[in-house]
Amino acid sequence: YTLASYYYGLYAAYGYYDYAAAFYYYYYGLGDYEYHTVSGNAPLDASAARALNLADTTPTTLPRSSTKAPPELPARPAIALSVTIVLVATLGGLYAVGQLTRNSIGVIAPDLARELTLSAAEIGLLSSTFFFAFAAAQIPLGICLDRYGPKVCMLACAGIAAAGAVLFAAGTNPGVLIAARILMGVGSCCYLMAPLALYARRYPPRQFGMLAGFQLGVGTIGTL
Repeated sequence: YTLASYYYGLYAAYGYYDYAAAFYYYYYGLGDYEYHTVSGNAPLDASAARALNLADTTPTTLPRSSTKAPPELPARPAIALSVTIVLVATLGGLYAVGQLTRNSIGVIAPDLARELTLSAAEIGLLSSTFFFAFAAAQIPLGICLDRYGPKVCMLACAGIAAAGAVLFAAGTNPGVLIAARILMGVGSCCYLMAPLALYARRYPPRQFGMLAGFQLGVGTIGTL
């Protein structure tokens, strides 16, 4: 999905609206798109052909159609600035919580060692378990984002992360703590990619970079 948004935004930014529309229709399975330009024939370069998954990637020209007008891309409704600020602050805050849980073991390690008599190896395992679970969840996350959408994925992950946090707070032995860290890693896996997918769907391509920057900037506060 991120790759599709990249190509769509790239073609649209450089004025290749026919290529952008064709890629949009190809990716979402909306059928073939008639290429049209104001001047007539449009050269199809190798990069556009590869993006459209065409067998022949050599430069060629596509004839102008005189029978029907090109279909328009679905219009994206304008979103108020106040709504955007609340949305970015909320999603960035969720990402910051994920960053906090990612790095929390390093902060509370002395307390864990003292209260639960954990060894250095067990504390290291607690920390790394989060990252293993986080990485393992990325491919299933991408599939779920395409199938169910970012909102459903974020709600589901929020429940999993909350369950992991409660279990970790109640844990009294390494096994329970490791299980809790696995849940926290899976629950935190979506709070970068899901917001990016949401921004790509709701906002024009020219605003995607700014929104992604705010998402990373606000979320990184959680590492402090």
